Amino acid sequence: MVRESSCSPSFAIATVRSVRPAWIVALVAALAVALSGCSGEEDTGRARPAAGRTPIVVENATPIGLGRLDPAAAAATAAVQAAQSGGAVPASTPVPASAKPDANGPTPTRVSGAPARSGTQIGIVRPSWESLRLREQELNAQVRQVTGASGDEYVRAIDQLIRGGANVIITVGADMTQATQDAAERNPNIRFVGVDQYQEQILSNVVGFAFDDDQAGFLAGALAGMMTKSNFVGAVMGPGWLSPMVGFGEGFVLGAEYVNPNVIAFVEYHPGELPEGYADQKWGRDTANQMVADGADVIFAAGGATGQAAIDAARTKNVFSIGAEIDQYDALPNARSVLLTSIIKVISTQSIQALVRGISDGSVKGGNVLGDLAIAAYREAEPKVPKQVRDRLQTIERGLKQGSVKTGFQLH
Repeated sequence: MVRESSCSPSFAIATVRSVRPAWIVALVAALAVALSGCSGEEDTGRARPAAGRTPIVVENATPIGLGRLDPAAAAATAAVQAAQSGGAVPASTPVPASAKPDANGPTPTRVSGAPARSGTQIGIVRPSWESLRLREQELNAQVRQVTGASGDEYVRAIDQLIRGGANVIITVGADMTQATQDAAERNPNIRFVGVDQYQEQILSNVVGFAFDDDQAGFLAGALAGMMTKSNFVGAVMGPGWLSPMVGFGEGFVLGAEYVNPNVIAFVEYHPGELPEGYADQKWGRDTANQMVADGADVIFAAGGATGQAAIDAARTKNVFSIGAEIDQYDALPNARSVLLTSIIKVISTQSIQALVRGISDGSVKGGNVLGDLAIAAYREAEPKVPKQVRDRLQTIERGLKQGSVKTGFQLH
């Protein structure tokens, strides 16, 4: 199988990748990216050079019990923070016993759904194409939806919320990461929560609520690799410069290979910018159709309406599909006949409330919290997915959470 080697992005990897049988692999770098080493339990055939990237860790992940603290990374981060402040290395935040991992893996800490403290005014900035949704009414938040794709429009939306009195601002979507960082630097007294954003730069007033998208892709790939009869599976992704899309795509390939050494995985990233990259139904449909013509009998798709069009194309060809980000069973009722499941990002109101409370009262410091992933119910597809496949996927999911299974791709 012909595939290029790929490494993890330092912020957002700008790559357009096309993989098809008998094709020469094309790799187009649109930005200079920093590459870092990756490791896994098995030899995935992807050698990665070591890199000196400073690890970013959660200083206090316990409010929602999702962070996974690495002592070595915590020490490195503390040293960076001390250097930035010109002072002594700060004492590490104690981790309650309930949040410490044991031999059987981390035990999630549940939180109450108590509202944010009195006096907190929340604003939410969300691009119109962003599929992730928050329950704004339950958060008692002012919502400002952005229809454009430029950083200037994001900045204006954030500034309007600040002028309106918001002291906590939630921005949604990986493409808003830089705008969030910039606004936080300009407004140190405003607290920011970046949903689906991994914050490379540590600021005391920003918390990134990120996800291990490579693990999501890995689960989708493992399911595809077990369900394929042709040994050809495909992934149709949104823009390749967005790190979640890269995580989905790279993880998909590695997951398929993890369960099926004979599989060939096709991955295509949309070559454009936003909003086109999340709204290009023609490209999504045409790409999925070409993959099916090339022999794929399972299609994984992500990236807003672009990915949804790929799932719909799979429906017209009577080919299995796997969704991502949200439960596509609810979003695409016409595709239920071929939709196996979706790998979803769990964003609960309680988790966001906990982050808002924590960053407001100082119990949550700047950094990143890793959110949970979940396999959506199989529903009508359950009779089509053999029990041994469902059981093994569940075992892989558990192994990823506990760390006994590695994707072989380091996204964060």
